[in-house]
Amino acid sequence: MLIEVLGPSGVGKTTLLQTTQSIWDDKIVFPNKINTLLKEIHPNDDTTKMTRQLINNKNLISDKYVQTVFKLISKSNMETSQKLGAINIANSSCKKYVQAKELLKNHEYLIHDELLLHRANSFLHNVPSGKKTAKIYFQTVPIPDAAIFVLASVEVIFNRVKKRNIDTNCYHNLGDSELKEAIEKLLMINRLGAKILSKRGVKVKVIDTSELDISNSCKLLNDAIYEFYISEADIKKRSLRACIDFRRKDGRYVPKTPDVMYCAFTTKNFTVGKDEAQRDAAKRFKKFELNEKTLKGKTILDLGTNIGAMLFEATNYNIAKGMGIEFDYEKIKVAQEIAEISEIDNLCFQQGDIDNLKAENLADDIFDITFAFSIVGHVMKPKNLYSILNEVTKETLYFEANGSEDIENVIKELYAAGFKKVEYLGLCDDDIMPNNNKRPLFRAYK
Repeated sequence: MLIEVLGPSGVGKTTLLQTTQSIWDDKIVFPNKINTLLKEIHPNDDTTKMTRQLINNKNLISDKYVQTVFKLISKSNMETSQKLGAINIANSSCKKYVQAKELLKNHEYLIHDELLLHRANSFLHNVPSGKKTAKIYFQTVPIPDAAIFVLASVEVIFNRVKKRNIDTNCYHNLGDSELKEAIEKLLMINRLGAKILSKRGVKVKVIDTSELDISNSCKLLNDAIYEFYISEADIKKRSLRACIDFRRKDGRYVPKTPDVMYCAFTTKNFTVGKDEAQRDAAKRFKKFELNEKTLKGKTILDLGTNIGAMLFEATNYNIAKGMGIEFDYEKIKVAQEIAEISEIDNLCFQQGDIDNLKAENLADDIFDITFAFSIVGHVMKPKNLYSILNEVTKETLYFEANGSEDIENVIKELYAAGFKKVEYLGLCDDDIMPNNNKRPLFRAYK
């Protein structure tokens, strides 16, 4: 799937895309990886020469589109130097487009913010009869599978352009009133483009970042990417896909049980059966002595929640509320969907990096109960993890170490972090892989 991100120059799309990359980098090809990946596919070829050959493929970029671009640029009221600049930029985007299509032969998803759709923002506002020319452009341009339009109000974009001192080809030598007029035209062009592309069969999302800070704007972009990423699969397939690997300190880890989800659990309207999962939440609860007596009315934080299995299982015991923190955005979105179809409204799931987590980053600084299952061996800063666990836990910590962790050392670290009493509960017994049932379990009290 090719996903194009576009919007008026200065709206912040590139910043948002770069900020979002860390979440999707292992699943979607981003612009800064294209040349490296092309060389991997064609190690003995000159990338520039290969691109020239590809660009002549009329199935990728038609003569009609190229002629339309030249015609519209020539009709624009830009200065000659700007027209030449627009032509060079259009030529560059054509090269990037064919490179992207070539990579999609080997990669399932690619996202880019400087391809052919975005070129509409380079010159169309300088062409007379804006709506007419915009229709011509968006009806002719080679289309991606999906498009995300990043928009904002005229004032917001204007202030961003002025603050960053942006003097792009499309805004060159414009006074304040002319700049606002240009931005207004570009917003109209993008909204019209979204409608035309939808009619052409492109999956379109429009996000407005006018009143949002960078983190909330990134959330909108993440949501849009995620919707395209999983749009053709049902929730079980998405759950399986989300569980296919996870982050650890030396990169990504693919479990030896790739055809099952991480953990079985049951909710009102959704169940992952024992035969569909590597681990079993109900069995883990029994080992930890988690039940109605220990959980009723409690608030719970689950660090490294995956798709939320332990929290979903906990809702069967009348907890007050729960929060799950997980690095992988895809897992967070699956958990949110499961909560929605299960009609569970007292759980929330938040994307976050445990190594950089601080108590004040959480909606509640302290929770009655904290879950931390099989994550200490995967973080870069284990001492920071122990410290955070003490800070966010009001009453009880339920802790599962990784099989490689020394039992006495874990107990020592928990005491050092500030816990008053630590109990060793033996080894886990819920993993379908017998060799994995070596993870030590602990219960620690404040």
